[in-house]
Amino acid sequence: MYRQILIRPEQRSILIRPEQRSLQKILWRKNPSENISVYTLNTVTDWTCADDTFRFTINVQTERPITKRTILSDIAHIFDPLGVLSPCIVISKILLQKLWTLKISWDESLPIDIYTKWQNLRNELTLLNKIRIPRYIFNSLPVPPMTLFGSP
Repeated sequence: MYRQILIRPEQRSILIRPEQRSLQKILWRKNPSENISVYTLNTVTDWTCADDTFRFTINVQTERPITKRTILSDIAHIFDPLGVLSPCIVISKILLQKLWTLKISWDESLPIDIYTKWQNLRNELTLLNKIRIPRYIFNSLPVPPMTLFGSP
């Protein structure tokens, strides 16, 4: 059985290594009169065609010492172009803001309270890997017909 697959730039499900991104491109145009757009694949947003859901890949590196630099790196690696994870990520950003107000340098040891908060938060962020969001979010009920009557 063959399936036709239509790839749109916003529906990629590909994780490409940085050194291979220049080799993976999609040529795209909506109609023959448009110029061809070239997209380089470098996204980590997952879209599974089997169950038609979005999912997220959160990889925080636990083997590195926790510093302001590693916290920023972990936050920056969370790719969420739709903003679905914003309520979860904002806590991390507030913690990073606190480090800025304390004037902690990039590789300085963190205060114990912030260190503990980040350890707990980092462990919770990995739970986001289990989230599945249906891609089609509109109501599937048929729209009832509407009849209008009018008189002059």
